[in-house]
Amino acid sequence: MTAQYAIINEAAGHLVNVVLWDGDLAKWQPPAGTRAELFANVNIASLPPAPAPASEPVTAEAAVSQYFSPYQISALSRLEMALLQAGKPLGPNMTALKGWLEAMLVASVEPTPRSDWQQPPCSYEAASGEAVAGLQS
Repeated sequence: MTAQYAIINEAAGHLVNVVLWDGDLAKWQPPAGTRAELFANVNIASLPPAPAPASEPVTAEAAVSQYFSPYQISALSRLEMALLQAGKPLGPNMTALKGWLEAMLVASVEPTPRSDWQQPPCSYEAASGEAVAGLQS
């Protein structure tokens, strides 16, 4: 008779899957590095969470688009120009985000997808809000 079995990662202890199985090890065995326990005997709430999956490799352009729309990038550029024309300095958020965007632009020359892109140093809202406040001061 089949029953529900929890497939548990041996090393980390998190739930990997739940399967229907008759428990016959001659017919099927849990994948290497895991163990099977009757689901009814497992306290799911006590298990550690599964680690986050590795991110899929993307190009620099795709990485930037995960955080900013083309409109937002254009708006940041216009705000930077407005600050410079007004003789006002870029604030720390605008400076950091400008540096990140420039580094991503340089990285986009080599279109090889990667999965280790750094996140932007701040959000669009933080940088643009800082810029608008600087223009109003």
